[in-house]
Parts: sequence; C-alpha cells; structure tokens
Amino acid sequence: MLEPELIKSYFYQISNAVNYCHQKAIMHRDLKTSNLLVNLEGVIKVADFGMACLFAEPRRFSSTAGTRIYRAPEMLLGSQSFSNPSTSGRLDAFLRR
Repeated sequence: MLEPELIKSYFYQISNAVNYCHQKAIMHRDLKTSNLLVNLEGVIKVADFGMACLFAEPRRFSSTAGTRIYRAPEMLLGSQSFSNPSTSGRLDAFLRR
C-alpha cells in the first residue's frame, strides 16, 4: 500500500500535468494508470497522447474515446458536448485502490 504522502504527491503531479495540457488547449482523452510513467525519484510523466486532441470552441466528441473504465461519468451517460476545461475551474477525480 502506498503512503498517504506519496499518494498526495502523485495526485498533485497528475493534476498539474492535466492543468498544463488544458492551458495548452490539449485534451488527453485517455488518462489512465498505464499512461502514467513514474521514475525512481517518484516523478510522474503523462504518456500516450495518441487520442489527444486540441480544443477551442465547444464541439462534439465521440463518447467511445478513451478506456471505458476510466471515462468520465458524463461520457458513460452519452454526453458528446464538451466545453473548454480551463473554464470549469475543477478537476473531477476518483482515487481507486
């Protein structure tokens, strides 16, 4: 089991990476554990931008993008509209064992 401080560090790094991508108008669209690289010092890098896309104005996206178990609830419920994530002011996250 991971120590709480390490979990906080990982969450902070992933949150910063997502924020950085969104500031650059990039949506990863397949963020999952197998796309996170961790080095021996505990530094996380986000990998595999194969499903990533740029966003500008609200538009429709395929609800089939990304790995199903990691999809946002609104995507699982069939939403195809998406607005700029930098305007949402929040990051929805689920911490799983």
